[in-house]
Amino acid sequence: MVFHPRTGNSDGSGRLAVSSNGQVNVLTPAASIQKLLTYLPVPNFGAPGQTFNNYQTTVPQLNDSGQYDGRIDYNKPQAWN
Repeated sequence: MVFHPRTGNSDGSGRLAVSSNGQVNVLTPAASIQKLLTYLPVPNFGAPGQTFNNYQTTVPQLNDSGQYDGRIDYNKPQAWN
C-alpha cells in the first residue's frame, strides 16, 4: 500500500491510501509530467508479442577517435602536527 504522507498521525495510525479515480495505489500524473511525456517518441522497434518495445534510430554523429582524454590523480600530503 502507498499512503498519503500528509494524512494520519505521527505514529502511523489513521493514514489514507493514495488513490485516483477510485483505484487504490494509483498516482494521478501531474499536468507538467503529461506535457513532458508528449515529447518522448513512441516505440518503433520490437517483435509482436513482446512485453516491451524499444525506440531505435540512427543519429548522424562523427566519432573522432583522435581526441586526447586523460586523467591525473593527486593526493595532497597532510602536514604533520
